[in-house]
Amino acid sequence: MWWANSAALELWNADSLESLLNRDFAVGMSESSERRLAEYLCQFQKGEKISDQWTFHPNGKGPTTVSVTMSGIHIEDGRLAMLVEGVPLTWKEEIDQSSLRTVEMVRHLPIAVCQFNRQGNIMYQNPEASHQFSPGCCCDHKEDEKNPADQKKRKQEKESICLSSSSSSPPCEFLRRFLDKKLGQKVLKAVQDGNDYRLETQQHTNTGPKWFAIKVRRSTDPITAEDVILYSARNISEVIRAKNEAEQLNMEKSEFMAIMAHEIRTPLHQVVGFIELLAQTVLTKEQTGFVTLLQSSAVSLMSVINDLLDFTKLEAGKMTIEKIPFDTNGVVEGSLAVIEPKAEDKGLVVDCHIAQDIPEKIVGDPNRLRQILLNLLQNATKFTNDGSISLSVSRLKDSDKGQVVLRFVVEDTGIGICSSHQNQIFQKYQQGGASTARQFGGTGLGLAICKILADLMGGSIGLDSELGHGSKFWLEVPFEVPPKKLNIVSNRIDIEEVNSSSRRILVAEDNAVNQKMAVAMLKRMGHEAVVVDNGQQAVDHILYGSDKFDLILMDVQMPVMDGNEATKQIRAKGWTRNMLPIVGLTADYRSADEEFYRSIGMNDCIGKPVRMRNLKAAIHRVIAECALESNNNDNACAEGDPTDNDLHDRVENNVATTISQSLQ
Repeated sequence: MWWANSAALELWNADSLESLLNRDFAVGMSESSERRLAEYLCQFQKGEKISDQWTFHPNGKGPTTVSVTMSGIHIEDGRLAMLVEGVPLTWKEEIDQSSLRTVEMVRHLPIAVCQFNRQGNIMYQNPEASHQFSPGCCCDHKEDEKNPADQKKRKQEKESICLSSSSSSPPCEFLRRFLDKKLGQKVLKAVQDGNDYRLETQQHTNTGPKWFAIKVRRSTDPITAEDVILYSARNISEVIRAKNEAEQLNMEKSEFMAIMAHEIRTPLHQVVGFIELLAQTVLTKEQTGFVTLLQSSAVSLMSVINDLLDFTKLEAGKMTIEKIPFDTNGVVEGSLAVIEPKAEDKGLVVDCHIAQDIPEKIVGDPNRLRQILLNLLQNATKFTNDGSISLSVSRLKDSDKGQVVLRFVVEDTGIGICSSHQNQIFQKYQQGGASTARQFGGTGLGLAICKILADLMGGSIGLDSELGHGSKFWLEVPFEVPPKKLNIVSNRIDIEEVNSSSRRILVAEDNAVNQKMAVAMLKRMGHEAVVVDNGQQAVDHILYGSDKFDLILMDVQMPVMDGNEATKQIRAKGWTRNMLPIVGLTADYRSADEEFYRSIGMNDCIGKPVRMRNLKAAIHRVIAECALESNNNDNACAEGDPTDNDLHDRVENNVATTISQSLQ
């Protein structure tokens, strides 16, 4: 308050202007009153006047209803202030007319509105509340109005029921509505302490439990000036039901897509595998050309299927972003390596620049980062016929959370994108125009997936392009920086000697075609394979059979007993990772799942379709890890015991060259 006249001092029962100006009128103000004041301010700025009725509660006096006229005035420092001119209403008819209008509006609201006393017992509720909860609770009784004795008796009966969790008396009417009585007590206590409360919860009604969006706050009764509880409840049962049905449909959709992913990828996995085996046989020049086309078509088909399955997962909200340490350069250079053969065939120059201040290791989702970079690089290769493609990585200003923010830029000298299509290029099923789609093909999902993945990673993606002058796509993503690794002292071993010998491998796979392919691949690598149809047979062979095996290839999804359960049972019987390494095979693999597969006892897991190079590398890697761990079991670490990640990194560093040479 900035100024008041003598009539205002009398209205507010103030001793002096100073004492009135020192009062804090915001204390106890409801949200609705705050909204009204904000609306008034907007109207004042337009030069409008407002007429209303307010009920004040002066110190030491009962409530006083005042007819007010309000307008905006500018005070000395230029601020906009509210000038309030009020006339106390002494005619009961004037007050009653306004009250009747308000009551009539409340009566017709499709929302349950109630007033409870401080103890949580009903004082008044509108017809909708009576309809939803209990007609007998409505306090609009004419006999009470006519008979003060009955009114007093009824009030005493209500206030005799108070909130007390330790009392044997029945709970108050406020609590009786809550299915969750502890939640009801929490809400009532909070409101009694002067806090507003909003929640969605189930309430008892005349026709059974229903969901309501509830708002509760403490206020002052305009007649008695006592503290009361105002309660409003909007029935949202249909909304909750629709939400639950949608979630159930999403769950069913996700389960269906998981099954479809397995069913679609399994035959495709077989096609890719046998094409690879066929390519390594003696072929004529014409046959070699056919096989090359088959390989290219299979890769394209896998790309389309992966896009569709990934987008379905993303739309259903079932894809999560992992946070694991990974090598920045490895992801960048590995992504470039994928497109280099195609770029060279087209005569394109491929360039890469990684700034010197980029951390060697960062924490994030390497698979999703690689997926975005590959998509951008493959698009650049597809849409560029002459010139060059470049990938650069730079470091931006660190985020407020201390994260390292990296900027990846893929630039090409291709056909470019016209400005009218740039705004929609990241939407699903959109490409750079109909002619582009006809000429170059594709699902139009790649960049839409990139946009969603970038958002999930907390980053952003965009482009700068001019038709006929190439495109520049950029990705900015924040990453954590992992703590420095411990310096591990270990003995080196002859990895080449470890991996050169033939191995006896148990293959647990339920699909007959996959069995033949696995046996053929392992035979080509010089290994001997024994095949079983499910996890139970694998467990029986290891625990009760006489055959000895150096490694198990374990399909994750199998009938009778899946690969996860089979792995757990084998480990539970004392077969450690060093004694019998297990490599999982799954059509739905992500490196985010690696920690899970290791936690159940697998040494490694690779995704389908299985490429011979990947399978050979996995076998070499786990054999090398087991040999290295066994060799170092008795060696002390410089600063503590090595973790699984430390061991994995050591193997990668120690044997990378050897494995690479063996795969040539």
